[in-house]
Amino acid sequence: MSTATPTAAKPAAAPTPTVAILSMGRMGTATALMLQSHSIPVLTTVHNRSATTSTNAASASVRIAPSDIDLINTAPLLISLVPPSAALSVARRIAWAYAYYSPPTAPTAAPIYLDLSTTTPATARAAARVFAETATLGSPGPRYVDGAVLGGPAEPVGGGRRGWRKPRVVVCGAAAGEVDVRVSGVLGLRVVGGEVGMASALGSAFWGFTRGVAAVGVEAMVVAASAGMGEELRREVAAVRGGQQVLRLVEEGLAAGGGEVEGVAAEGAREVGWRGGVMEGGREVWRVVDEAGGEGGVEEVVGRVGGLLRGKRKREEEAAEAARETPEKKIRPDDSDADDADTGGNAEDDDSTNILDHAILSRPP
Repeated sequence: MSTATPTAAKPAAAPTPTVAILSMGRMGTATALMLQSHSIPVLTTVHNRSATTSTNAASASVRIAPSDIDLINTAPLLISLVPPSAALSVARRIAWAYAYYSPPTAPTAAPIYLDLSTTTPATARAAARVFAETATLGSPGPRYVDGAVLGGPAEPVGGGRRGWRKPRVVVCGAAAGEVDVRVSGVLGLRVVGGEVGMASALGSAFWGFTRGVAAVGVEAMVVAASAGMGEELRREVAAVRGGQQVLRLVEEGLAAGGGEVEGVAAEGAREVGWRGGVMEGGREVWRVVDEAGGEGGVEEVVGRVGGLLRGKRKREEEAAEAARETPEKKIRPDDSDADDADTGGNAEDDDSTNILDHAILSRPP
């Protein structure tokens, strides 16, 4: 008769959480594909979204929720990857949906809203307040986590067989360390602090630094190229320590073109008191690059930007010359406003008096 002690059954592994992504742009689509490659289910909604969003969701084979309500009642983790200008409005939309349409949950079981939309610290704090305020109306709602993506969208290496090349992702806030460990591992989350706004500050500064350096490089290249010295400048920059990295930043910047991150960087600088600094100037450089068209190699794009600027300068000089040649209107002494000035400018009172005087003087005897 066997006397072996029966082994205790192993506890069942916790189910892999579903992750909701808003919205399916370039960054959102790449993130969805990377999560799904690690067997993490992804959900999104295309309700009232663009055709491009629907196409991206279909191409990534992401499950579609009919509405925000279905989304929030299915996924314990929502990741916001919307353009910076839409970050706060989307946060409001989701917070109100939780307040009125989600079932009650214990605060410790409340879902997490991970905001990776690359906003300014002020915007992140405003979004956190929205969730805190709406939580008093019903369900505790999601816990807000501030975050920033430092780099471009994730890319598969070798078709995904050798892993993924992914950006760094920094997060902060009271619930920053409570994101599911599997999701956190795939995304590569790194907690940088406990106060909301810290990750956004790092994000806006990172993009201001990298895009600002690239903008200075573009501006310098246009100056050199205007004198036929573009190649010489690149050779000299490459010869100094760190020069190759700077040239690579310029190439990557021109390939990416302008975007909202420059505005976020400039706004972040204004929040701490900078006015008219390099980040604001960099924003203008990328606007001009977009106007000229950022497609093509470095020399090609720099040439188009230079041509655009020369054309603008020529038109400005021609307009100034035309203004100088236009004869000024000469004012005769009797055309002056002296009468109005003598009466304090009350021309209407003077006119009424003159009319009354005329009526008295012209009355027949």
